Amino acid sequence: MPAGVRMGARWSFLETPSSFPGHSDLVRGTVPSVTSTPSRRTVLRATAWTAPAVAVAAAAPAYAASVATVVTGTLVSTRNPDDVTVTGTVTNLGTTPVMVTLTITIEADSEQATGGSGNLNGWAYVAFDFTASGRGVRFIGTREITGGQTVPAPQITADFAQTASGTSTMTITTPSPATATSPAPVPFTAYASTARQSTTPTSPALRDFSLER
Repeated sequence: MPAGVRMGARWSFLETPSSFPGHSDLVRGTVPSVTSTPSRRTVLRATAWTAPAVAVAAAAPAYAASVATVVTGTLVSTRNPDDVTVTGTVTNLGTTPVMVTLTITIEADSEQATGGSGNLNGWAYVAFDFTASGRGVRFIGTREITGGQTVPAPQITADFAQTASGTSTMTITTPSPATATSPAPVPFTAYASTARQSTTPTSPALRDFSLER
């Protein structure tokens, strides 16, 4: 076979370097050195090794965004001679604003409510009426509360006879993903069996809304 002819993957160099000008590295019995390059398998292995770090970095923002805002409240119920007055606070424990819907109900166990009134204290009015049983009143209002802010709840009053006893409740609701924790209901007793703790009655001229039978 003529010298320098390729056969398969082998070469036979039988000529002297002078026979191949510019190729002094071709000598009998030797092959030119070849710079090694990474194989495709090596490249894929290196890529697969770094992939988890990229995946973790991309997942971090989603985890941070999943933290929900929590809204809580406090409830104070005061028994007066002719009524029960409810006050309290609502707090946004998160860092972003959230629209809160507040429902305050004052209801007697057996006696009818004769009327009611209230002050908004910065809340938007939605509804105020007697409960379905007629034994109390219910207020519904809304307000946007910024992150870290505590605001006063509306002041709601229900008119009862001194013998009436029952329960005052505050229910806090928020749109998802925010969550709310409502305060525990507060019972009230007949005025004659209390320590006769009373607050100064609210002047009708200062009330934002009222109802009577």
